[in-house]
Amino acid sequence: MRLRGAVYASTLLGAVSFILLWVIFATAGGAQAQRPSNTIYELALSYRDHGKLHAQREWVSPATGEWRVETDDGVRIYTNGRYAVRAANGGVAVRIGSTRFMGYLANGTAGEALRRYLREGAPLRTPRGLAGVQVSTSPSGLKTFHFKRNGVAVAAVVVKMIALSRAARARLFTIPKTQVTSTLRERSAGSEPTLPVTAYWFGRQFAGRSAITASEHAQRPTATEQSVGYNSGRRESQAYVTMYELPSAKGRSSAIPGQMPPRGEIQVVSIPRSLEIAQSALRAFDGANGEHRYAPWPRHEIVLHNGARATVVPNISEGVQPTPSGGSVWQFAVVTDTTITWVTGGFNLNDIPTVASALRPIAAMHKSQREGTRE
Repeated sequence: MRLRGAVYASTLLGAVSFILLWVIFATAGGAQAQRPSNTIYELALSYRDHGKLHAQREWVSPATGEWRVETDDGVRIYTNGRYAVRAANGGVAVRIGSTRFMGYLANGTAGEALRRYLREGAPLRTPRGLAGVQVSTSPSGLKTFHFKRNGVAVAAVVVKMIALSRAARARLFTIPKTQVTSTLRERSAGSEPTLPVTAYWFGRQFAGRSAITASEHAQRPTATEQSVGYNSGRRESQAYVTMYELPSAKGRSSAIPGQMPPRGEIQVVSIPRSLEIAQSALRAFDGANGEHRYAPWPRHEIVLHNGARATVVPNISEGVQPTPSGGSVWQFAVVTDTTITWVTGGFNLNDIPTVASALRPIAAMHKSQREGTRE
């Protein structure tokens, strides 16, 4: 459906499988004053999307902004700056960060409409409209909210109101930590990694752009995948991402759920070279992608900003776009002894060695992985 409730996960796994992995989520609206803080609303939602009738159950805490949604596809929870969804493989994916980093994901489906209505000071029993939110009462006394979400008409019936203590006992807003297999955590741009990866960036300013945000992504196979002998190496990943934007972006970024990449956006993604996904990329550079064989990709030896030596490889998997100055590609990789760093944004082939040489490592938590000796 188009209600934007599911995890907004962006994967940039190129070279035939390169990895950016996730970008997007945020925090819930506001609290309401007139309902006691220990009230949880249970709602039954229905809507039609492309002619098909959908139904889901939602629990909302207007005071705290927490919510839980249950559908045939699974469960989604938002609580205390964390958004969680059960993925198709049975694992739980969690996004952690600020309101801005969460984007629309913090609002659930009915929560925003409910909070906006309650903030107006009208008792729930009084039918009235508010900015597109209509409330009706059935003969049996049930209250129903009617509103639109992304152009889709939604009806939300208030089934019951629950005490916060009861919701806590039922663990309605509890994310099952032992089932979490994927985590995306917002970081300040330039902050040192907490994952075992030597992360690279261009510094706070680069080519007229500013490093506006960063994030860390960690993923592991589920217990079920491991028990059936799934190739867990292909599910394991750690990545550190830094996003650069032009002033014209005015705060927009593809790191925010639902936002397209603004003009001039540059993404810098570092992953450990030891990962299976990184080894697959290295084989692709050398002309071996599964059963396919082809000429190795062109590459250049460069010296990075900190004096360390590295190899830069333009990603020609989608061909080279002709330009007056020799052609361009959308992405290139910089390979060091411990790391592969993907830089995405569109680059002239002749400029790539110079651009790549401006990369430098962020101070790493793991001393054994630090590269270079001077900044």
